[in-house]
Amino acid sequence: LDYSGNETEIGKNIGDDLTEGKTTLPLIYAMKNGTKQQSLLIQEAIKNANFDKLDAICDILKTTGALNYTKSSAHTHALKATQSLESLPDTKEKIERLNLINSCTGYKSANLIATKSIDEKPNVAIFSSVTHLGSEPALIGFIMRPTTVPRDTYKNIRETGFFTVNHITLDMIEDAHHTSANYELGISEFDKTKLEEEYKKGILIPFVKGSPVQLHCKYVNEYYIKENDTIHVIASIENLFFDENLQHEDGWLQIDKGNVIALNGLDGYCLPKLVDRFQYARKDKPTKSFFK
Repeated sequence: LDYSGNETEIGKNIGDDLTEGKTTLPLIYAMKNGTKQQSLLIQEAIKNANFDKLDAICDILKTTGALNYTKSSAHTHALKATQSLESLPDTKEKIERLNLINSCTGYKSANLIATKSIDEKPNVAIFSSVTHLGSEPALIGFIMRPTTVPRDTYKNIRETGFFTVNHITLDMIEDAHHTSANYELGISEFDKTKLEEEYKKGILIPFVKGSPVQLHCKYVNEYYIKENDTIHVIASIENLFFDENLQHEDGWLQIDKGNVIALNGLDGYCLPKLVDRFQYARKDKPTKSFFK
């Protein structure tokens, strides 16, 4: 981060490690794998705490692959740390609070977000935070948990700029839930479940086969939420595919006809059924149903 982040992200000035003469992992890697001239330039900058060479050193770190190597190493160690923490028992109070807060706000959408890395490794993960943001332009959003541990979904989206959102049906719930397991970076959940990749003409990112509503989305922006260290990802809907039996004449999708699941808390899978649908509400006018 000291050579590729920004001051807001890392909480200090860019290049502080260099001016303090610290030989950190990206510098070690670049000196080992770069040219003799590049290695000497880095050694001189460290020895003399030469901030003037920062731009040149940043270029060397990029061309030698030192930044990617350091990020990969950080992800690996973060995953090991997370796996070590998982072996610790959760307290009864922690589990009760987790279940209470996650279920008290009501039903949540249940979707599988599928992505593909820049080296074409597919990934799929369950999300309960996908929400409609607007129809014109067609925008959605979802929440990413802290990226201090490896997140294939976020990494792939930032690399390629695209992902798909796939509704979960009743017969998918066991496999969909299993995608929340903490597999190592680069392991595809498609290989660990019965979920199947589906590809459509002109789209490189996989969809989930059998999903009755599928959205092909493009990354637009993101907003950091400092209060709980999460990221609100904003995306546009580029293509929309759905079972035609779900659509009414006015365009509305009756998704319960597709056996689409909703979530109650973190692990409660529900099958909602339509009760009624009402026309646009007007003041001092009785509420009218579309079906009565």
